[in-house]
Amino acid sequence: MTSPVDLLREGRKEELWQMCCGFIYLSLEQFMAIQKRLLLEEIELLKN
Repeated sequence: MTSPVDLLREGRKEELWQMCCGFIYLSLEQFMAIQKRLLLEEIELLKN
């Protein structure tokens, strides 16, 4: 995965925006679904 710094250096501003700020355009339901999935992944990691 390309880092934000690399994207900036390469002038790939649209990809940088999507990587760092793309969540702004999500609906509340979409955002909460992502947060739930991430939380469940973290819980699984703590179990092991």
